[in-house]
Parts: sequence; structure tokens; C-alpha cells
Amino acid sequence: MERHEWNSEIETCQFLASLIRMTKAEKVLEVGTFEGESTAEMAEALPEHGQLFTVDIEEFITPKNAKRIKKAKCKFNRILQDGTSWMRGFERNYFDFAFIDSMHHWSHILPEFKEVEKVIKFGGIIAYHDSIHIRDVKQLMGYAEIHGYRRLDLMTTFGRGLTLLQRF
Repeated sequence: MERHEWNSEIETCQFLASLIRMTKAEKVLEVGTFEGESTAEMAEALPEHGQLFTVDIEEFITPKNAKRIKKAKCKFNRILQDGTSWMRGFERNYFDFAFIDSMHHWSHILPEFKEVEKVIKFGGIIAYHDSIHIRDVKQLMGYAEIHGYRRLDLMTTFGRGLTLLQRF
């Protein structure tokens, strides 16, 4: 089966997994699961007592990635709901790491970011995909920087971009 072009680049998924290992993240949030490639990489990177919450409005995880996720030792929580709505009812300062790759329109990503801010621990990392080639996501990265986040923009294989945000 061919990879869909909407998937994050393989190298990006592997990089996210490396970040999770390096930072010893134990509680990870993913908003925008799609076929589950990044989900599987992050699940495999988490320790046995780790938790991965993945939120999307539809179920697209491929059987191959579902099998990888099931083999991972962490606790896997699949939520079929709009991420912004789901986060509104979730515990504050819970996640060590968040990967956001959902809808890319300003009217969606700004409210979503404001909810991510509430559920990420102070000092936690928020990673945004498509942060270089999609105008509204790029604009949100500037907004985050103005509001006290450290920002690191990385060019990805296909020029889509990955930005890491962190606030201390």
C-alpha cells in the first residue's frame, strides 16, 4: 500500500520518536492522527508506563500501523472527536509532549493552540507539522513566539516544516 501524501514524512515521524526518548516524555498528545504513522513511531518510543492520547475526527489508522501501536508497551488512548473540544474537558498541565498536525486554517488552529497551551506542562514541547509551507500554521508559530514561546523551525524532507515550541 502506498503512503498518502498527507502523512508526515517518515523522517519527521522518526525525529518525533527521538525527541520523546531524549526528553524522557511519558505523556504524549497527538492531534491529527490520520493513518497513524507518527502515532506508531511515538507509541514505540514511549516507556511501558507511558501514555499516548491521539485525537482525530475520523478513523483512518491503517492495519499496519494499528498492529505496530498494539505491540507498543505504552497505554494507547484513541479519541474520535474534535481535538479542541476534547482538550477543553481534559486535565491541565498533563502532557510532556504534543504533536499537532490537524486542520490548518487560522479559525481552527488558534483556538486549538489555546487549548494545547492548557494541557501541556510548563516546559513541555509542542511540535507543529506543516509550519513552513502553510501560511496559517506559519502565522501561528509567529503568534506563539510573540506570546513567550521559544521557537525552532526545521525544514522537512518535502519542505513542509516542523516547528518546536517550548515555554519556560
